[in-house]
Amino acid sequence: MLLKKLGKTDQRISAIGIGVTATGGSGSSSRESNLNRVYGIRAGVDLGLTFIDTAELYGGGQSERIIGEAVAGIRDQVFLATKFRPEHASATGIRQALEGSLRRLNTEWVDLYQMHWPGSPCRFPTDETVESLVKLRAEGKIRHIGLSNFTTAEFEHTQYASNCIIVSNQLEYNPKERSIELEWIPFAERTDITTIAYSPFSQGSLQIDSPEFEKIREIAQAHEVTVHQIILAWVVSKPTVITVPKAANVDHVRQNAGALDIRLTTEELNKIDEASFREIKQVEPYRIRIGNLRGKPGYLSRKEAEENKLDLVPDPRGLADNIRRWGIQKPLPLAVISDADEPYEYEMIGNNLLYWAWVLAWGTDRPVPAYVFGKYEARGR
Repeated sequence: MLLKKLGKTDQRISAIGIGVTATGGSGSSSRESNLNRVYGIRAGVDLGLTFIDTAELYGGGQSERIIGEAVAGIRDQVFLATKFRPEHASATGIRQALEGSLRRLNTEWVDLYQMHWPGSPCRFPTDETVESLVKLRAEGKIRHIGLSNFTTAEFEHTQYASNCIIVSNQLEYNPKERSIELEWIPFAERTDITTIAYSPFSQGSLQIDSPEFEKIREIAQAHEVTVHQIILAWVVSKPTVITVPKAANVDHVRQNAGALDIRLTTEELNKIDEASFREIKQVEPYRIRIGNLRGKPGYLSRKEAEENKLDLVPDPRGLADNIRRWGIQKPLPLAVISDADEPYEYEMIGNNLLYWAWVLAWGTDRPVPAYVFGKYEARGR
């Protein structure tokens, strides 16, 4: 079983954990589906996946309740991590948020407490946030302090300005999103910070049957495992990286655990790197169409993003503040539009909050870093 050290601490955690994300929300789940998640978590712990990650945001707190039920009686066997919303980053807000998480998780302490997204630096100073976390750690309510979705520059500033040991940063990392390899991973390896990679399968959007995955499929066949297991093995092959793939049932958990036994050769790792490489381009926002939200919550105009009436996290305005100060956290994912009559050249795919944050920060003329994927065949027009 592959274990890795958490930051500069002596704590060792499983390189592959269990991510319990936006599951169990009100009206979106049944008792049966929740029990499947409980059984999946327990099976994962039995298989050595003892690192469990969630957030107060997920499912309106129901995700934490599911975990609380799953770890009842085995709390000492697991390493629990959760996150608080950026608007709770005041001294009072953090304490109230943690008390709520402890109650839902049915535990007296959290092993890793993380700020989910950077908040607006004009709202809650870093000093207040970190000082509050240090107090909670001294009280024994949290064991370690982590961040999530922080740029390298912002993490470094927070770490050194606060004179506080921050052990981890949680960031997206998968074959479609590798931008953290440019600055963050070298920094993390140099300073001994753990990278918690979320969305290792790019939220299910990896087209593993596409030509670009041919080499990865060949590697999977050689090891007699699945492509998804090879991807997990590739993600955790980096010395300071662990990952928390979402697992909704026992079968998913077993497959994820099987990846811990895979040892990829240097040649195989290089082939995966080559197959998944994608150049970061600079694209002016006015060339990007925002229209198809694919059933996900989001905004269709700058005014909607400014008002943030859906209370989405991160708040586009707070994220814009951070972009102006620290830079963008990752490139935008775009698809080429092939319709010659279409006034736009690209369509935004995935969550569009980062797009609006960039527009609020710099307008529509300043180029934004982006990945460009395939061609989008316009439909229904």
